[in-house]
Amino acid sequence: MVHKNRNFVFSVKNALDGLRYAFITQRNFKLLILITFLVFLAAYFFEFSLTKWLILIFLCCFILVLEIVNTIIETIIDHIFEDKIDAHAKVIKDLAAGMVLLASIFSLVIGFLIFFT
Repeated sequence: MVHKNRNFVFSVKNALDGLRYAFITQRNFKLLILITFLVFLAAYFFEFSLTKWLILIFLCCFILVLEIVNTIIETIIDHIFEDKIDAHAKVIKDLAAGMVLLASIFSLVIGFLIFFT
C-alpha cells in the first residue's frame, strides 16, 4: 500500500523515483533528454541572450513534462484495460501521444525561429 509522504525529503525522493522510472523505461523521454542537452549546448555556443535561454528552457521542460503526462496516461490505461485491445483505450493513448507530438512540433518551430533569425 502506498502511504502519504510524511515530509519534504520523502516527497523529493518519490519525485526523483518517478523521473528515474521515466528515464529508464521510456525511450522517448531519453531521446528528449538528449535533444534538450544538444539544444542547450548549441545555445551556449551561440551565446544566447537571457530571454532566448528562458524560452528554450521553458519549451524543453514543457515537452519533458508532457512526455511524463503521456507516460502516466498510458500506464493508467494499461492498468485499467490490462493490455486488452479496446477502441477507447487506443483513442485515449493516441490523444496523449498526439498532445506530445503537437507541442513538440510547435516547440521545434519556435526553436528554429530562435536559432535562425
